[in-house]
Amino acid sequence: MVNAQGVATEQWAQRLYDIVAPAVRDAVKEPGKGKAPDKTLGRDAGSYDVQPWAGEAVVIPWQDGLAMFELPTMNPVKEMERFKNTGEHRFRRIRKDDSLGEEIVFEMGPDGRATRFTQHSNHYRRIR
Repeated sequence: MVNAQGVATEQWAQRLYDIVAPAVRDAVKEPGKGKAPDKTLGRDAGSYDVQPWAGEAVVIPWQDGLAMFELPTMNPVKEMERFKNTGEHRFRRIRKDDSLGEEIVFEMGPDGRATRFTQHSNHYRRIR
């Protein structure tokens, strides 16, 4: 929610549209052909402390894998990195040319949720 202190509400609305528009277009193009998301990807989703490189990174289920973007951001879709599932709690970054880049690996806690991930030999702990 925004108030009357000069917030550009049209920018927020556009960013929300950018996030959902591809899925809506696909649903209109092929009704009933939608694929349910893989519920197991939610175990890796969350907010992670990515100090000293940035403040916080959010990991979310996205299409058939995961996506990550740093906060704060005014354009999450443009800044998002996508990851392809390559094994249990293992993902590879999808480059702009659709080739696969470096691996990220999630470590699981006793509750079955990720406690941290490793990328480029750096460990980033889950904060939410």
